[in-house]
Amino acid sequence: MTRKALTRITKVRFANNERTIFGGVLLKDAINLKSAKVIVQVDVPTQSLPVEAAVGQVWELDGPCTEEIIENNGYKIRQAVWRNPTVCELKMPATDESLIQFLADDPDFRGIGSVKARKLVQALGNDLVRLATSGDREAFRKHLTNESIDALIDGFQKYKNLRHAQFLSNHGIPLSVQHRLFKAHGESAVEEIKRNPYSLLTFGLPFEKTEKIASQFGIATDDPRRFAAATEQALIKHCRLGHTFAAPSDLKRRIGSILSTSNDSVIARALEAGKKAKFITYDRKKDQYHNTALHVMERVVAKRLRKIGSAKVDLSDKENDLITKSAMALPFPIAERQLEAVEMSLSHGLSCVIGGAGTGKTTVLRTTIECYRALNYNIYAMALSGRAATRLHESIGIETMTIAGFLRNVEVDDKPTLIVIDEASMLDLPTLYQIIIKTTASIRLLLVGDPHQLPPIGAGLPLQDIINSGACPVVELDIVQRQDETTGIPDYSLAIRNGELPLELTVGRIYFHEAASREDIIESCTELLAQSPRDSKVVAPTKALTKLINNSCQEAVNPNGSQLMPEIWGDLWSTEYRVGDPIMCLTNDYENDLQNGSLGRLLSADQEAEDHLGLIKMDDKTEVLTLTKALLDNIQLGYAMTLHKTQGSQVPKVIIALDNSPLVDRSWIYTAITRAEQEVHIIGSKSV
Repeated sequence: MTRKALTRITKVRFANNERTIFGGVLLKDAINLKSAKVIVQVDVPTQSLPVEAAVGQVWELDGPCTEEIIENNGYKIRQAVWRNPTVCELKMPATDESLIQFLADDPDFRGIGSVKARKLVQALGNDLVRLATSGDREAFRKHLTNESIDALIDGFQKYKNLRHAQFLSNHGIPLSVQHRLFKAHGESAVEEIKRNPYSLLTFGLPFEKTEKIASQFGIATDDPRRFAAATEQALIKHCRLGHTFAAPSDLKRRIGSILSTSNDSVIARALEAGKKAKFITYDRKKDQYHNTALHVMERVVAKRLRKIGSAKVDLSDKENDLITKSAMALPFPIAERQLEAVEMSLSHGLSCVIGGAGTGKTTVLRTTIECYRALNYNIYAMALSGRAATRLHESIGIETMTIAGFLRNVEVDDKPTLIVIDEASMLDLPTLYQIIIKTTASIRLLLVGDPHQLPPIGAGLPLQDIINSGACPVVELDIVQRQDETTGIPDYSLAIRNGELPLELTVGRIYFHEAASREDIIESCTELLAQSPRDSKVVAPTKALTKLINNSCQEAVNPNGSQLMPEIWGDLWSTEYRVGDPIMCLTNDYENDLQNGSLGRLLSADQEAEDHLGLIKMDDKTEVLTLTKALLDNIQLGYAMTLHKTQGSQVPKVIIALDNSPLVDRSWIYTAITRAEQEVHIIGSKSV
């Protein structure tokens, strides 16, 4: 039956990007829970909500509702269930008592309990919400401490644009897009969308969904705003491949696909409209379309690097003595080319040291850093991934960090500073831009990496562009200094890098296994990983193949592990994870200090705890982490992974799943081989 009701949330049972499930009580029973005769369960698409659901909020519900009897501790309770209600709107509390409970229960209002909330409501009445959402701190000064004022005002920020957020939610605009939209336009966000619904593209909404919203506002199919948006979307897709600009020929096919047309005249109109688009910078001289944000970043980075690179000094006797002393402290003689690299980094503001596996980049780094330490420089050594930063620390013996950690936690002062970026081939333009604007032109910057490895995921090729520009000195280390004769990995990878097919596909501790089909590849990868699962990782070109290999390896290595089955809404939800499985973090998680690609293991599973699903232990941390529902959404099985997730790290044994994916090229194979410390297995067809 269809039913309309007001409910107050008492528990958020589950929430991710797709679904939110919360429990509550009907509003007439909300103040005194013990008298509640009916409890409520709501299952709703997350993107339809104007704000994230939280305990204490009051929601208006309307739509199909079913009633059922459930048992709890021997008592029978009536439960009303709304699944995908037609109306699910947040209502600010309408009475003093409901406002008190709202403040006391919502975790966003940290430190404000029922006593403080009651005093506030008694003193300020209906003005409380208006004063808090407007950020009027002085109004609360005589009632609360500064800390409680911060909590109150911060907590009300997500409700500040509630009326507009409900409008946007009703038009199918997801919360994540709303947050970016309100940050840019504030209370004028709705007017901006009405003016041009296609501006939603800029805030992360795909063109297909933007089209549906635009149609609700009566935008015609030949509207210039639609044509400009199609060009903008085509440029966005082009830049996802690592580019920062596009020629018309790069965009025509994409525009045709986006607009579902092959009409050259329509595509030409879209290209012309794109020249005037707000987020496209058109270069008339070169007939190029630039993503405006990336264009600004390129200009800022180029100007700053030119300034840093202009600093060049002759080495003093003291500095020459330091180089000699640091080199003599090494357990082996430093090579002439390595010494040249050290001298270069000490005499130039900007420099690059490049080379393949085993060519001695670490020796250069260790010697260079010893000299800068003796010169009393602040030294920030970093890498993009957590595993790469850990390896860097093990190699050079000083504190290292991820680039994300540097950007988040470090304040660069006026003291002489050296910034070292290892695995710089992984560095994209937006990340380098963030580093540049956080520092001054007086820093020294040393980039270390291998430009022949897989390019960064994001836009731009900063390391290659810097090398090719001639704006700074570059030393390439091309002689293998460290090579275990039994592995053959450095020579094998060098041949691949140079476009040469090794004379023997199996040599030393590199083994080639012929596999005729995808099923054969999965089977061989599974067998090889099962021989030494703790020391092995499978590398695959696609997420689809990675998932298949992960499932196969799990069945072979951990068939009897206890399954992680959290209880949500009274039911056990099955997951793919078992106790003992390796897991991998999918995105940066600053709250838990986890980086994209961080590896760990599931230690335990607990299906009865509310938001304590189990325990995990990450490889690069000593402490054990609680597996929450939010963290569960950010992990996957870690037996196999795509190559980008492995960059910056090495494992003893690498198993390469080599299928016919278009992603597999020379740089892909070269990078995959160089992830191995001791042993490589290549599974695939010789024709690939």
